Amino acid sequence: MTSLDGETAEVQAGWSRIEAWGIEPSNYLATAPEVTDFDPINRARIACSLDDLTACITANGIALEATGP
Repeated sequence: MTSLDGETAEVQAGWSRIEAWGIEPSNYLATAPEVTDFDPINRARIACSLDDLTACITANGIALEATGP
């Protein structure tokens, strides 16, 4: 994800050999610096406002917490 203006974000889909279950959603920054093999999928990106992205991440976190351990 990038944000050049601090108001909008561009999120790029892609692949890595890091397995999804190895990433803690509550602390993804611990794993993020280790992603050295990211391979972007051509034309698989979206642009949105940072506020909308933050709201979606918050809603997903709440839904994840509601499912239990």
